[in-house]
Amino acid sequence: MGFKTKRMLDGSTRYKARLVVKGCAQRKGLGYEETYTPVMKYDTLRYLLAIAVQEDMEIEQMDAVSAFLQGDLKETIFMEQPENYQRIKVEGLIKMGFKKSNVDSCLYHLVEGDKKLFIGVYGDDLIFVSNNKALIKKVKNLLKEEFTMKDIGEIKSCLGFRITRDRINGKLQIDQEEYLKNVLERFNMSACNPVSTSVDLNVKLDKFNPEHR
Repeated sequence: MGFKTKRMLDGSTRYKARLVVKGCAQRKGLGYEETYTPVMKYDTLRYLLAIAVQEDMEIEQMDAVSAFLQGDLKETIFMEQPENYQRIKVEGLIKMGFKKSNVDSCLYHLVEGDKKLFIGVYGDDLIFVSNNKALIKKVKNLLKEEFTMKDIGEIKSCLGFRITRDRINGKLQIDQEEYLKNVLERFNMSACNPVSTSVDLNVKLDKFNPEHR
């Protein structure tokens, strides 16, 4: 089992555990203490948020409780079950009629007439973007029938971003204030003073130009 303390954007703390199988295949010093989980791209998140603001769509979230206990393994694995383990049959978004994106394997979409719904997956969390609130509710209920899910409601944070929406004026803001605070704490710089750094606005950065690296 891998244990981790996760700091939330509101400053609260969550304790998480990940189940690691086939530990004998790991090599010390090479991803030895790392675990991996499907996460949508940052560009995908920005795209979904931009579409939602442009078309005044709903943006909501769900959390899969103890997500690592809810998957089916294709391989034959011999191991002892963790305490309190319960097997849950997984049907998946594909069986609900969703199609997977060709550019991001963690992005799914569903179209029913003029109604459309996008679902972005990042670990054990899901973000729903849709022009129809009833469709979101329908899919959430289907997910609750198959998984132990927590309905978070309107989105507040995702992939380390804090999300603030002003729907009346058609605006949405994302920031990483809490993440930056954690970085400063990690390097003992919480008490440091901000300094303004001038930038030449005429410089066009180019990753292929060695002078701009």
